[in-house]
Amino acid sequence: MIIPPYIFSKIQRKTFFANTSFGGKSPFQISLETFKAIYVIALLVRVISACVINRFKNI
Repeated sequence: MIIPPYIFSKIQRKTFFANTSFGGKSPFQISLETFKAIYVIALLVRVISACVINRFKNI
């Protein structure tokens, strides 16, 4: 799909949040604390995975 430049510039200037809806009420809302917790968990999984992979590389 090709997006015309004027539409892209309008989209680019807008900020989208987790509870943003297009034409209706959003089915879910994520609080900032929940979002931070999910981010920290994802970061921990990456760090632990990297440590495990690095350990097996050295065997």
